[in-house]
Amino acid sequence: MEHNNKTIALLILLLAQLAVVPSVRAQVFIRENPSFPSDHSIIRDIDDSTWLVYSIYDDRATFTKVSRSGYVTPVMDLGHQTVVISDFEVYGHSVFFCGSTYGVPSKAVFGSFKLAAFPNSNVDYAEIEEYASFDRLEVLALDCYLLIGKTVEEENHFIEVQSSYIPTCWTFCAYGGLGGIVEKLDDVAGSGSYAVFTGREFEHNRGYVFFADYATAGWFANTLPVQYLECPHLVLSPLWLEYCQDNHFATATLGDIGLMHVSAYNAPYHFSTQRVITGYGVTSVVDVKYKKDLQRLDVLTHHSTYDYFASKIYHFEPNLTTPYAAGSVSAHSATDYWLTSLENSPMAFTGGSLYTMVSSGFNYGGALSVHRYNNAQFNCWEKVEIKAEDLENHHKPVQIELVRNRIKVCPGILPTTSYYQEMKKVCPK
Repeated sequence: MEHNNKTIALLILLLAQLAVVPSVRAQVFIRENPSFPSDHSIIRDIDDSTWLVYSIYDDRATFTKVSRSGYVTPVMDLGHQTVVISDFEVYGHSVFFCGSTYGVPSKAVFGSFKLAAFPNSNVDYAEIEEYASFDRLEVLALDCYLLIGKTVEEENHFIEVQSSYIPTCWTFCAYGGLGGIVEKLDDVAGSGSYAVFTGREFEHNRGYVFFADYATAGWFANTLPVQYLECPHLVLSPLWLEYCQDNHFATATLGDIGLMHVSAYNAPYHFSTQRVITGYGVTSVVDVKYKKDLQRLDVLTHHSTYDYFASKIYHFEPNLTTPYAAGSVSAHSATDYWLTSLENSPMAFTGGSLYTMVSSGFNYGGALSVHRYNNAQFNCWEKVEIKAEDLENHHKPVQIELVRNRIKVCPGILPTTSYYQEMKKVCPK
């Protein structure tokens, strides 16, 4: 009888292990499609098990819906030499995007479509002749959006967008007057109280963070008080920005050769900065994404030499209520992959993992790849450790006034075609 009890106990343990292992392995994967080439991609979550990926190759742009459990992926083809999308966001059941038309001279593009009919959705979009491009997008609500863009005269503008319905029209309120401070705007983010955007001045490698106070001025204010802070370190790559929570924002950038800087802001004040040595061969800081459930910031970087290229995703504890604690920071390293976009992967179903996030890019052969990773595990990836140290910053915000202009446009329809592709699993095997 005792022998039977031991046998039953061992069987139960074995079954439990078999039940756990597939679940853990299913949390992480690398998917590729050898017949789907990509130069650049952006990934956004629809839910914890489905993601929308924008990809462009040469002069052809597509949207692809990728599933955690399925491999056949529907594709919305935007066609040859139509639009180049620089950013997009999924909000509820709608997708909003910005970018430019293909070719020279280009026109800025803003548009949207519904997910329900994907890949056969009608794509509403408008070309704004006064602008050469819209570069980054933040969706605050179904009818309120933030943009940064550049005019045909090469002026950088921060832009509010308001949507109206029946018929659908978009009103763009653009704020200029940044020419004496920055030569390029990099990113934009927003909370219920602040719109925040970042920019750079190239001659002296200076970076700036701008705060527009909506709590005081209100949406579409006639005069918008804007304050800015200068970064206390060099800024050698785009100053990427992410809204975290409770009016806290974070930035990440390459601060010097081999040095990365990650900063936290309690709008409109600087909170803390962490400087980390990322190692020889770092090319650029590419993207940043905040995991609210864990209060963790993931930063995507590129590393390359003449015979080596890899992407590394570093995991920072931003500590938004107390200053950074210097120490060791871990990272996922993907050799022979050029990842270009990060995204949170929220817990939206029973059994969903608190720790998982996703990234997209392309492999050494130039084929589209989608990566799902777990911050607590390193299946499919190499583990990397780096050291970090805290920096002090006593800069106070400077207030400026911007010039405001309003443009109203009504969208047309962008022709698309649809088909299906199959993503192959390369890890886990």
